[in-house]
Amino acid sequence: MKDDTQSIALVESRTLNKSGAREIETIEIIQPGLSLITKKLQLAFLVDNTGSQQPAIESVKALANDVATLLSYEFETIEFALMQFKDEDETSILTGSNFVSLATFQTEINTLLAAGGGDSPENGFGAVVMSATLPWDVSGNVARAIFLTTDIGSHERGATQQQALSALEQKGIVLFYKNTDLVTQYIYTFVGAGSGNWVYNTEFDNYDFAGAGLGDYSSTTLLGNPDIDILDYHTLTLASGGARISPGTAAEVADEFTDLLKVITVVTGVDPIFICNDNAPFSALDEDGRAIDFLPRAFAVGVSVDGTNGTKSINLTVDNSDLAVSRYLSAAIKNNLPAESIYRLYLSNDDTGPQTNPPLRLFLSDVEISGSTVSGALGWVNLVDAPFPNQYYDRSKFPSL
Repeated sequence: MKDDTQSIALVESRTLNKSGAREIETIEIIQPGLSLITKKLQLAFLVDNTGSQQPAIESVKALANDVATLLSYEFETIEFALMQFKDEDETSILTGSNFVSLATFQTEINTLLAAGGGDSPENGFGAVVMSATLPWDVSGNVARAIFLTTDIGSHERGATQQQALSALEQKGIVLFYKNTDLVTQYIYTFVGAGSGNWVYNTEFDNYDFAGAGLGDYSSTTLLGNPDIDILDYHTLTLASGGARISPGTAAEVADEFTDLLKVITVVTGVDPIFICNDNAPFSALDEDGRAIDFLPRAFAVGVSVDGTNGTKSINLTVDNSDLAVSRYLSAAIKNNLPAESIYRLYLSNDDTGPQTNPPLRLFLSDVEISGSTVSGALGWVNLVDAPFPNQYYDRSKFPSL
């Protein structure tokens, strides 16, 4: 039966050092069944900047900020690119030949003004092909996406639909688009009586009247985005695994889009997090002879606390400056999976194995994530102090006794 000496080693480990060597505390955070989304997101916004599109440009400014905020714990890195397009001679990448930070993206889009056009359709296919010249990271841990906004289909003077499709397939880019056309809806309320009649004019999307003596009326005009596909982009979207973003408020659009970005790619079998409470990396063998590279990261272990039914816990606080620990634990929490923590104590002059063997295995619970730290309770069942039997045996529970 295992006693409580390992917990003593965890919080009073200095008693193990007999050689004068520096002691190095390490923790491994592991959840073998955990599935994490990709570590990096590259997102290019392709914006139709013809004269009718200024409201759409303003919405993209807000959407980029929402993406960075809502996905901060989903991706370690988020990079942006911005393109504008009208016709084939007025299509360009505004953020240059690289992906950029949110701040640089916002600086560029603030200079973008809607003007011109009128000779629909525009160069959407050509913009997709040109976006493929960006330095997309095609490694397995990167999500690559395009968000295209327009109110009209694409001509094929700059590129054909097949060329656009091939560009998406070659780089593994997922295309999303939003129909930014504004549909005008007139609502009339009639008061009184008259001999005239209102006739709906389908060509101009309004009402004309025929006859005389029309009664009094009031009218309301509504503007909204249509909930319909732009057929030119339908094939590209479906083939790449993307979707048309539905009309809605800015918050609704951001929620739908970020939810779709989260599931572009799933990485399974995520490696554990190995950290050492030191100011430099540390490499050593574990108790099974496995070589481990521990990365330096400050952490603090608190005092052992007794719980009910023989449970104990130890407070743990880990530096979260690069969000690596919080991403891992957020995914574990979201998937209702417990994260196991393995504590090992090494001596700086002995990399052949931990001084605590077997190491202390604990489960992390009550996790709290802040901007700079992750804290939680490391718990295990203390079999020595636990009451046994753990319940009373009587005939109501065990009628065969």
